[in-house]
Amino acid sequence: MSRPPGKNAAIRRAILGIVAALILVATLFPAGAPLDDWTFWCLTCGDRGIGDAVANLLLFLPLGVAFGVAGMGIAWAWAAGTAFSLAIELAQLIIPGRWSTLGDVVFNGLGAALGCYLVGVSGWMLRPSEGKAPWLSLVAGGVAAAAFLAPAFLLSPSLVRSAPSGVWSPRVTESDSDQGRVLEARLGKLQMPPFRFEESDSVRAMLLAGVPLEILVQAGDPPPSVVPLMTVVDSK
Repeated sequence: MSRPPGKNAAIRRAILGIVAALILVATLFPAGAPLDDWTFWCLTCGDRGIGDAVANLLLFLPLGVAFGVAGMGIAWAWAAGTAFSLAIELAQLIIPGRWSTLGDVVFNGLGAALGCYLVGVSGWMLRPSEGKAPWLSLVAGGVAAAAFLAPAFLLSPSLVRSAPSGVWSPRVTESDSDQGRVLEARLGKLQMPPFRFEESDSVRAMLLAGVPLEILVQAGDPPPSVVPLMTVVDSK
């Protein structure tokens, strides 16, 4: 027995409403702290810009799937997803700990369009013809490989993009007990002072080249927690 058309439409609207509600819950609650270099017009903001772009695309992917299941075309799904994202970004302007960017709107809209597209091609992807099956397997293998390699790329540390500055700690702890001390720090043959580096360009080049950093420490009482012996920071 087939389900009445009206019941199918109600189920599709319910799925669409649930997905939209989950996106609102994920985006409209106060969270985190604003970026230091925040600006609305950037597409990929800060050091985690690429990761944020991927996250924004994936966030609206289920919404695009819901649009596709409801019978909406890709262009309409993109427009509706972009409009929904823009409304969210405008609301985030007054929510503490949230920031609005053009990149969020762009990648949210692309995510909605991609989700709708996947619904359209799901039939031949799940039941491919004999001619398309080998190519589809090749693509699936590439996607699986990318899924393993992408996290390693996105989560790899970013070391000293610009001329660094730094300082080492003459006193390891601030307590009155027998304190440990940093007596000397050396990067290769370069003596590192206990204050900002004057030869920052040379320090950057040696750090990127893997020159060993040696620190001479006088032991003392164990510190109450992990403490830095030397700090090297990007000037930006």
